[in-house]
Amino acid sequence: MSEPATHDLTRADYSFRPDDDGQRGHIACWNGPLEARWRPRPGDYLILRNGSETTRYRVADVDHCWNVDPPTMWMAHLTFAPRTERSAS
Repeated sequence: MSEPATHDLTRADYSFRPDDDGQRGHIACWNGPLEARWRPRPGDYLILRNGSETTRYRVADVDHCWNVDPPTMWMAHLTFAPRTERSAS
């Protein structure tokens, strides 16, 4: 199994709904046609906008939303994953 990837979504179009005071959440993301082949995998990290800062979440599971418009849309359940000194990117 490969190492989890970290994806910066600060410039992507998405809707994020936090749950449990931000400890978990649900994201719906629709990327442009150039991103059509990219989809996160469970275990990957997502960097999301949080005001003027960013917050890191880990992907728990993904729904690739087949047959939707736009065709690049996907949804996922996330868990808060604070960055440590070692993973401060």
